Amino acid sequence: MKKSRLQEIIKEEYTKLLSEAKIDNYDIGMSYMGNGLTIYDRNREEHGDYKKLAHIGQGGKISWYEKNPTPKLKRFVEKQAKEEAKQQKTNPAYGMGTSQQPGWKP
Repeated sequence: MKKSRLQEIIKEEYTKLLSEAKIDNYDIGMSYMGNGLTIYDRNREEHGDYKKLAHIGQGGKISWYEKNPTPKLKRFVEKQAKEEAKQQKTNPAYGMGTSQQPGWKP
């Protein structure tokens, strides 16, 4: 199996892991929206879409949309931000719309 196909399989499996994240009352979903990783709550909608909780941009910079995140949610997002920053350093194309990183279970 070619390395690129193996990487795609791994990314698909990571995406499945991320779809299972539940933290407090949040049903966490994550996806790349072109300029970083958006973290959202599938239990709530806002403007016809899932409620955004946070966005992780270049270098792991967190922008919060949730005004009062729970401590567990904050730890989860901070962990994802560290992973994003690490992955971006080793692979500049990481997160450019197609890949996901491993999830963290609270």
